[in-house]
Amino acid sequence: LVSLSWDLIHTWISVKFLNIFYESHFIGEDGHKVFGISAAGAPGIVMGRSNHLAFSITFGMLDMSDYFVENIKDMQYERDGSFYPLKERVISIAGKDCYFYET
Repeated sequence: LVSLSWDLIHTWISVKFLNIFYESHFIGEDGHKVFGISAAGAPGIVMGRSNHLAFSITFGMLDMSDYFVENIKDMQYERDGSFYPLKERVISIAGKDCYFYET
C-alpha cells in the first residue's frame, strides 16, 4: 500500500470533508499501477497518478470560469487598439427590465 500525503494532492477542500476520501492503490494484471484517493461511492480513483499520468478534480467557481479585464470607456470596449460600441440586451424578469451590455 502506498502512503499518500494530503499535501501532494491538495484539493482546496474544507477539512470537514476529508473523511469522505480514502487511499486506493490498484495494480493491473499487466503491472500497470494507479494510486491516489477515492471518494465514498465513487467507482475507482478520483485523484491520483500512475507512472504516466496525474489527474485531479477542481472545486469552486474560479476553477470553472475564465475572467477577462476589459477596457470600457463611454459605452465602448477596446479590442486590438480600437473601440467598438457595447451591445445592449434587455431581458424582462418578473416584470422588470434588466439591462445587459455585451462586447
